[in-house]
Amino acid sequence: MSAPTQANNAENVDRALAALEWTLQESRREQLSAGEHRLYGGPTAGFRYLVDGSLEIDDCGTTRLIAAGDVILWPHGSCGRLRALTDVDMVSVVFAPSRWLHTLPTAVVIGGFRAAEPAVAGLIDTIGTGPGATRPGDVVICNRITSTIVSVVMRTWLERGCAPDLWADRLAEPDLSRVIDALHAEPGRAWTVDELARAATMSRSAFAERFRELTGRSPASYLAGVRMAEAMRLLNDGEPVAATAHRLGYESEAGFSRAFRRHTGHPPARWRRDRQAQPSAS
Repeated sequence: MSAPTQANNAENVDRALAALEWTLQESRREQLSAGEHRLYGGPTAGFRYLVDGSLEIDDCGTTRLIAAGDVILWPHGSCGRLRALTDVDMVSVVFAPSRWLHTLPTAVVIGGFRAAEPAVAGLIDTIGTGPGATRPGDVVICNRITSTIVSVVMRTWLERGCAPDLWADRLAEPDLSRVIDALHAEPGRAWTVDELARAATMSRSAFAERFRELTGRSPASYLAGVRMAEAMRLLNDGEPVAATAHRLGYESEAGFSRAFRRHTGHPPARWRRDRQAQPSAS
């Protein structure tokens, strides 16, 4: 790789990390006994750091094994079940989502994070064991610690070559940024590709091609993902299924239920019932 290309890549990574916002909402230390199951999920972003033990995570149909020292980041919500393969000690962190988190995969797994970044792993322990905001400035300090941790996780993900092609570049696209903002601001609107192309000040064909190139999805597929994240938030807050379907632009409750089941593996009513019936690990 030439020196100019390396410099451009470094600048793109810097811009990408600067564009992502991490505001801590909750952190806690959790212990699970071997064989214990727990549901987790919801629309909020977050990560888990495994201090000790091993877990099997069924993340909407994708099974992952997580070992001591690993980090798993859910950039834009999650749904599924975890099972402790051994006695487990872990730190769970929830943070407010940033608009560009939705350009990331469903989950980012960093194996051997503690060995690669021991100092940052130590920071995770500090936010996982604290009693909350008890001193002036604690909220600000915890937010900055969270920003440091997640930024290092993202940098490790990029350095290991796990990121999709051009991922860092897409954060430097102000025209697409306007479109992303619009989709998240009004997920229930009946958006057309023509409208989105106008928001991006691009032709319809150029917009559709560039959007897919930089997000890995068509505009319609991306909007569907935004709607499902918002649906989980609304259902989790107690919104009726029919009202949720209406707010998110679905013509019928049945159509919404089919889309929700494709995304989570369960119809909306059952998903909410399961969430309420079991201890939360979100």
